[in-house]
Amino acid sequence: MRPFADSPYFVANPLQANALARLRQAATFPGGVAVLSGGPGVGKSAFVRHALAPADSDVQLLPVDLRNAEAGEFLDSVLDGLGATPTGSTSVVATARLREALLAQRTSGRQLIIALDVAGLNVDLARRLLRFVHLCSEQQTPVSLVLQGPHTLHQLLDVPGLIQLRQRQSFRLKLRPLTLLETSGYLRHCLTASGGNHDDVMAVNAAASVYLYVAGVPRLINTLMDAALGEIRARQGGKIDADLIRQVAEQLGWKPIGSLGPAELVKKPVAPAIQRTADRSGARSPAAEPAPAPPPPADPLPASDITRRLQLGRAPVNPPPAEAPAPAPAAGPRTPAAESRPPPPVPMDDTDTGATGMLRLEDLDERFAETLFSEDSGHFKALIDAGKAD
Repeated sequence: MRPFADSPYFVANPLQANALARLRQAATFPGGVAVLSGGPGVGKSAFVRHALAPADSDVQLLPVDLRNAEAGEFLDSVLDGLGATPTGSTSVVATARLREALLAQRTSGRQLIIALDVAGLNVDLARRLLRFVHLCSEQQTPVSLVLQGPHTLHQLLDVPGLIQLRQRQSFRLKLRPLTLLETSGYLRHCLTASGGNHDDVMAVNAAASVYLYVAGVPRLINTLMDAALGEIRARQGGKIDADLIRQVAEQLGWKPIGSLGPAELVKKPVAPAIQRTADRSGARSPAAEPAPAPPPPADPLPASDITRRLQLGRAPVNPPPAEAPAPAPAAGPRTPAAESRPPPPVPMDDTDTGATGMLRLEDLDERFAETLFSEDSGHFKALIDAGKAD
């Protein structure tokens, strides 16, 4: 058994338990629409399956993936999931086949819940969804929709043209990654559910190190821990500690989320100097007049509290105040001190192929983590102190 692939979904806190009950109530209401958003790998599909597990005998969950498909493929995907022959079009024949499939579904006595995974939402897809809902109502077949996608789904649904779809919404949720404390609980839950002993496998400082690379995203936790357990098996014993997690993450090409460093160390682009020329009389020519200065770039967002805490000594938490630039030294050999000065940290962007580099800032939702791991809570400090004493 693979502890981090076969273990059931983990409910991290009472707030999520309440959200599971609300989603189950909304999804089992015929004709309703629920919206569940979150970053890649945050656990949207697992959340839906876990919410509907208590009503498994009364509902049929049909996952439909349109993230890399056109809106016109929605009907064929539904027909295929219901066991009907797809038509490859949205013609009258396709509608007739859908009516037959919905009639068979109504005869089964189970409510159909379509979990539609999309990368975005446009008017074409919204119209197809509305026609599908209307057809289900005509056939008196209990069907509901669960839209899964990025956080931008909420803004897209608020446009006036989608008011008919928005009026059917009975549930909205922005699913966030796990916090550090919840990540530690997730690790313990998965290992215990698979029959293992967490304390025999994981060192005290391992949970903080895992969080440093995955930012609480369950899919990344599973990938990293599967690789770490494979490394332990290859070594024929030992514990998973912070050093092992770092080695495995480097083998995967992942970077810690603290590699960005404080915002004060990020260099701002500097406009190139403008050469000014003068004619023989000393007056500057019109062509040599300096161009109007561009607007100053927006100040970078200040480094969040949780990001600074996660750097674990990679950069000072409170960097010294900026000093006035010293005059440029005269040309000559470089001093040893200048050569040994480390370069500033390189910020991660959307082009980074690392694990957390592929996640957008709004998906990490670190503001929630700051609320739990403020200076007053002491949760993060407790784990770090325990890791130092391990």
